[in-house]
Amino acid sequence: MINRLEEDDDSLDQFAAMFAQRKAAAPQAVERRKQAERKANRTAAERAARRPLLRSEQMNFRATSETRAVHSGLAKKLGCSMADIYERAIHELAKREAMPAEGD
Repeated sequence: MINRLEEDDDSLDQFAAMFAQRKAAAPQAVERRKQAERKANRTAAERAARRPLLRSEQMNFRATSETRAVHSGLAKKLGCSMADIYERAIHELAKREAMPAEGD
């Protein structure tokens, strides 16, 4: 009879251990689920913002308010960023001046 009780204690311990392991893993599973849900609920703009950077160099310059207005207006009209406008303008000026682009 004693052997049977000891066996029952072992099986109860094993049974309890199964739940302890599950409970310990639950916070990690919840965090993974939250991350997956956040990723699935991103808007198209948020997904686009996560793409790797195409531009790695930063340039800063001052401009008049009129130049800034023209720059912004062109970006809106063409449906692109202000950085795209700047790049296009620089490359177009380089073509006009017959200046080879870097890497040519």
